Amino acid sequence: MYQEDFLQTDQIYFYHNISDTPSDGFISHCHAVYEVFYFIEGDIDYRVESSEYLLTPGSILLIPPNTFHGVKINSCQKYHRFSIHFLPELFVPDERSLLLSIFKSRKWHFPVVEKYHLDPYFSAILDCIHLQEPLKSIALKARITSLLSQLLTIYDVAKPFEPCGNRTAQKLAVYINEHLGEKITLDLLSERFFLSKNHMNVVFKKATGTTILQYIRLKRLALAQNEMLRGAAAGEAALKSGFTDYSNFYRAYKMVYGCEPSRREFAQSVKN
Repeated sequence: MYQEDFLQTDQIYFYHNISDTPSDGFISHCHAVYEVFYFIEGDIDYRVESSEYLLTPGSILLIPPNTFHGVKINSCQKYHRFSIHFLPELFVPDERSLLLSIFKSRKWHFPVVEKYHLDPYFSAILDCIHLQEPLKSIALKARITSLLSQLLTIYDVAKPFEPCGNRTAQKLAVYINEHLGEKITLDLLSERFFLSKNHMNVVFKKATGTTILQYIRLKRLALAQNEMLRGAAAGEAALKSGFTDYSNFYRAYKMVYGCEPSRREFAQSVKN
């Protein structure tokens, strides 16, 4: 069984997904938008950066832009989730500062219980699928604002779940993220962390579900996407993100996002 409801405007991408097909390993990605992930049921493993999160029904994950994350569906048990992707420009500056503040902490996972009544918020967003523009865009913004406002009210009350993860992989991820715009090689990382390249890759892949070089590439592509959203030309965005060869950047971007690197193609890239 597979079911997906999809809503899209210029600034919002909303998914309601039900599946019972196991995945072949982790399905991981990195994007330049904010995401609210609402887990309803299923037998899954979820990783954000190098940490693993044990999701329970009703769990919320807050995923900031440029954050590597992925899911592995372990069995044929029904996997049911909601996911909202949105651009910060959805809100005016004052709203943006307040509503997005919950994404600035590493308190990403909240095992939300029934008393917070989040189901109606997601159902109300899903109901927008029946609306026509321009009412659809207006209703989506209002209902996402309402959801984020509710999350803000429980942010300091709900106890965040502490993730588990490999300390070495976490240190590697932190270093890579702090130096994305610079030259990063396996030799450099091996020397810095006093680990063989093979052992380092084994540890990192076990923790994140991907290799170090693939992780670096996906993070740089998301960073470049973010730069283009801020108005940078594709070449400038590539350079700022650590790509020294534009043709390599172009090929990698098109392979991952399925379109050319430009703001005009952003909606298609996020959907893919």
